[in-house]
Amino acid sequence: MKRVVVLGLDGTPFSLLKERMQRRPDSIWDRLQRSGRLIRIRSTRPEVSSVAWASYLTGADPGEHGLLGFVDRHPRPFQLYFPNGASLQTPTVLDKVHNAGGTVISINVPATFPPKPLRGLVIGGFLGVHLDANVHPQDWLPRLQQLSYTIDVDPAGAYKDKAAFLDQLEQALEARVRVALEAAERYDWNLLQLHIMETDRLFHFFWDAPDWEPRFHRLLDRVDDAVETFSRLAARENASLVVLSDHGFTRTRKIFFLNRWLMDEGYLQFNGVPSWQTISDRTRAYALVPGRVFLAMRGRESFGSVAFGTEAERLRDELLSRLSAIRDPDTGLPVFREVLAREDVYHGLQKERAAEVLAFPEDGIDLKADLDTLRLFEKPTTLVGTHTYGNAFVYTNADDPKWKDAEASIIEVGQYVQRLLGV
Repeated sequence: MKRVVVLGLDGTPFSLLKERMQRRPDSIWDRLQRSGRLIRIRSTRPEVSSVAWASYLTGADPGEHGLLGFVDRHPRPFQLYFPNGASLQTPTVLDKVHNAGGTVISINVPATFPPKPLRGLVIGGFLGVHLDANVHPQDWLPRLQQLSYTIDVDPAGAYKDKAAFLDQLEQALEARVRVALEAAERYDWNLLQLHIMETDRLFHFFWDAPDWEPRFHRLLDRVDDAVETFSRLAARENASLVVLSDHGFTRTRKIFFLNRWLMDEGYLQFNGVPSWQTISDRTRAYALVPGRVFLAMRGRESFGSVAFGTEAERLRDELLSRLSAIRDPDTGLPVFREVLAREDVYHGLQKERAAEVLAFPEDGIDLKADLDTLRLFEKPTTLVGTHTYGNAFVYTNADDPKWKDAEASIIEVGQYVQRLLGV
């Protein structure tokens, strides 16, 4: 088995790297490009971190690995839950390295909570809550506490004190780098993967914010320092280096509340005050973030009213058509780039669990599924950045990936890393 270092820079756009390279001649990215390739890639659908990184980890379509959204639901009795690594139906690259007799260091990677008892070190990432339940082996816990290691900086802090929030992002990044370097010295590893979530948090709250531009780039300079540190580590250990993001980012132009539209059009109804507990059995469709519209099927959902077969097919086709026609009232531009049936998006045994209709927004439209808003559209105030399906990136200094398409998906990057490892 070969050695590979993987750095995840969550949400970092290909275009932003190129822009910073122009502003910073002879940066780490300029130097890396002389001995490797920087390639634009695309995300998964939906383009959220949990789904995208699960697809990278497994090298599989969401319809195969089964993690289909940030939030999911048990239809009967109806209940929302947050899927995590335990939801995955296919093995990850971490599992494969372990099963082949190798050692992994995995720090902060989404969809790795709860951590499996693998050979090496696994510190779970996004969607883990308590650090003491998110580390294997447990003898690392005192050191993590000493470094004030955090699973994720609380995004609520950005609404209260932006400067303090940026300080916390820098501290979290520093702790992750230190732990990864210490682990690299302690273990004879095959795969070392460090995930930097701080970039995603930075972009959500500070994208295209002129007043914060110096601090914005200061944090990205710290990220570049981390890339340089681990590129040197990879060279010293004769390991391949792969750096990638899971989706792109852009300025949020509008927020669109999909459940509000379903309510206004009579598809989603309630018995009393709207909530997930008061959905009426007259409901025909409801949405979960981002842009996943489920039919309320009789016998499947607790409140199901739509019959399987012809009735469901007609409703699905109606929603495909009507959602595609929605326009931004201020610009007249479409809200959605594509609205597709799940069969046109996913393959695999788990696709039947996906929403029947999948609505993918134009860049700059942030889809929400709130039940308590009276507005259909809203302009962002604090959460000013949103994900994009395209404009992610991968860097590799190893073999030519030889993608089938000019712009590969993050799924193919996951398969590529497995090939580099030899698993």
